[in-house]
Amino acid sequence: PAVIVVDNLADPDVSFDLFGRLRDELWAAGHVWLVAARPKDSSAFRAPPAEAFWGAVVEIPPLNEHEVLEFLHKGLSNDEIAQLRKLPLAGFHPRLLIRELHSALEEDPQAKAKEARIGGLLRRAAELGRSEELALRELIGLGRPASAHDPDLLANLGWSRSYAQRIFSHLESNRLVRSLPEATGERAGRPRKLYEPSPSAPA
Repeated sequence: PAVIVVDNLADPDVSFDLFGRLRDELWAAGHVWLVAARPKDSSAFRAPPAEAFWGAVVEIPPLNEHEVLEFLHKGLSNDEIAQLRKLPLAGFHPRLLIRELHSALEEDPQAKAKEARIGGLLRRAAELGRSEELALRELIGLGRPASAHDPDLLANLGWSRSYAQRIFSHLESNRLVRSLPEATGERAGRPRKLYEPSPSAPA
């Protein structure tokens, strides 16, 4: 028997086939499964018959300041922690925190410049309001341009489309994000705005 780790399982058909249709066969094989997925992708293996497969389900919210500090001290040396000047200490999910730590400790000048830019954007967003900071942090964590209607973004934020649009418009008017038109392809109608973090830190 082995421990099988599957990270970022995002295909509902695969999830249902493995842990629903093949549930009994997987049980009989005797392996231990650890699966990580974003909440929006977890429904297929948390619904019958797959829900009976799991011994435990753990939902990980954004880390608070105490949890981030504990995370740092478990994974980094004191010298590495001392290098993390001005790193925001709360509101990170583990995956985004690891990405930010990697950039912060990277010697590449471009990585350091990106870290400073992102830090400046987040600080300015926090000055505008908690919602603005959350929206920008989630957009950065998403790693791609997204509209205020993006299902991933809305699921993570727990907001309505209209509220998300208002917050992103506020961020855009303060030059913390910039917008570009969505390629509509076959979809009729006016193209949506896609938002991405501003390429330069605010003055």
